[in-house]
Amino acid sequence: MPGKGSAAMGIAMLNATVGAYNRTYSPIALSNEWSKVSRLLFVAIFCVFGTIMNGFYFVSFLVEKKLSKKGNVFLALVGLADLMITGGVMSVSTVVLLSGQWDNPEVCHVLQFITEVSTYTYTIFFMLAVVENFLQVSCQPCHTRKFVNIGVNNVVPLVYIASVTAAIYGVYSGYDYDYCQRLHYGHYNYRAYTSIFFYFVPCIITITLLLATTFHVKKRGVNEIYYKRSQRYDDEYSRAALNVLAYFLYVIAWTPYLIIIYQYPQTSDSKYYKCAWLGISRSVVTSIFYCTLDNDFRRAYGYLFNYCFCKTTVSSSYYSRNRRAKHRPTNEVGLNVLTQALNPQRSASASRSMETIEL
Repeated sequence: MPGKGSAAMGIAMLNATVGAYNRTYSPIALSNEWSKVSRLLFVAIFCVFGTIMNGFYFVSFLVEKKLSKKGNVFLALVGLADLMITGGVMSVSTVVLLSGQWDNPEVCHVLQFITEVSTYTYTIFFMLAVVENFLQVSCQPCHTRKFVNIGVNNVVPLVYIASVTAAIYGVYSGYDYDYCQRLHYGHYNYRAYTSIFFYFVPCIITITLLLATTFHVKKRGVNEIYYKRSQRYDDEYSRAALNVLAYFLYVIAWTPYLIIIYQYPQTSDSKYYKCAWLGISRSVVTSIFYCTLDNDFRRAYGYLFNYCFCKTTVSSSYYSRNRRAKHRPTNEVGLNVLTQALNPQRSASASRSMETIEL
């Protein structure tokens, strides 16, 4: 059996090497049958839009008070995993298309490594985020805090170490499927173990807890009328529904690729790389759901968009977020804040005169 497997692998490598000179579909530059302009526009638009949206998603946890809780670290790291794809893989693909190069195995291996680290960390961190959400709606706060402390301090570093180690070992030692040149299928046991640990077990846990969380929130809303009328019910149900939508999109996007590498590894380059790019392109879409369907993310995205593209002063952006403000912010607000910081005595006298005028 080992000799037969080695011979089959050698034949496959020989056929792939001969066919590599006539490949019409590149893992980096996409199909040669498309025009260079259309490929460049496709990758560049996805790269720019996805990087901005995923960057806003990650920064939202820093600027929005409701999102800046310690437990939301897991969701923030999920966004960082998507940012690795849009800001890393797609940006390099754009540069390769601009340079006019075709198949570069060294660059392609780096992109494969980044993609594998991204998918590994995405599944684990999403599972941790769902576990934390389930504990929030069904257990005491002390249990949630204990889980979050253990996860942030101990589990997160281990996830990154395990993901980077597995990706390096699989890509650069030839134990994973050869994405770039398709010269070999990798080591079957290694691929099976990594798939079970990074994909199937987290997937089962995540889907089970997603459904349990949604069912628990709905059941409590039926039994407790005050809870259903509260803002907490809206927040918890919205977050549970968003997590279900985001994760099922992730599963649907990557399932065709997993089916091909395990069931049809000898399929054509066109089908293989189209399925791979379907999963890669999903990283652009997920953040759109959160910014349009969740109030906290929508408020954070609006503030970040205003700060990055429409702001006149830094203070006016913060001022607009204050619900107690009675007047619209202008440039004078930022000037007054700066004046108060530089000349406190003058600002104090000015404030007293304003109070006198109001009286």
